[in-house]
Amino acid sequence: MFKNIITIASASMLLLSSCTKNESSLGSTDTEAAVSLTNVNGSSKTVNFFINGEKKTLAGTVSANNTILGTYVGLGSSTANTISLSDATVTTTEYFSGSFTTEPGKAYSFFAYDTLIAGKLKGLLLSTDRSVPTGNITTANVRFLNFSAKSPALELWMIRRVGGVAKDSVNIGNQPYMGSVAVPNVATLSAYTSIKASEVAGSAGVGVAASDYLIRLKIAGTSTIVSTSAATNIIPGRNYTIFARGTYPSSAVTLLLNN
Repeated sequence: MFKNIITIASASMLLLSSCTKNESSLGSTDTEAAVSLTNVNGSSKTVNFFINGEKKTLAGTVSANNTILGTYVGLGSSTANTISLSDATVTTTEYFSGSFTTEPGKAYSFFAYDTLIAGKLKGLLLSTDRSVPTGNITTANVRFLNFSAKSPALELWMIRRVGGVAKDSVNIGNQPYMGSVAVPNVATLSAYTSIKASEVAGSAGVGVAASDYLIRLKIAGTSTIVSTSAATNIIPGRNYTIFARGTYPSSAVTLLLNN
């Protein structure tokens, strides 16, 4: 099993998010662990990631309400690992350092988040499902993280539409801003919720319209909508980490495709 990354103070950004573009992009071997790296800090800091002392990526900008692919860094047979983040321009400025353990064949997702506190960011390591099911799959898996700086607790609502008409909705969690959580519950945050996947026109029978989702952030326990995405397709058999980002009230969502 892995232990949560040690947090050194805090960190967040403006809406920068990145995934590695190194090494394996899908599926780790039975003997190799893999980790995706996402920068969603609220202080607009572009960073370099170092895994076990080796530079892995330069963070890039990703627009809000978009889907990004979780590309993974292979960790080989190593089970004890280190991670650090440094400023992409002033490379001697370190924003985060920590260590984590991995299991062979398992996948993980690391998020750098929060606003700078005493010059440091926070980090969160979750277990991630990258399995690709076979057969006639009609569902997808979703989990929700709140990285929107200064936000109250937020709920993620996914409104399923068929032919552009809302049919039903599902609430994926009530999450406080992660920067306000002293000790994140890694097991709970790693878990997914199964939902109906989007259907293409006619996939469920003659004359059946296409379906999609509107993804909304609401202030927890209220009907107040903070952000709404455009029509979004949720692919059958895929696993998503959907996270709130930006500085509240300018919160938005990004979908991280895990497999």
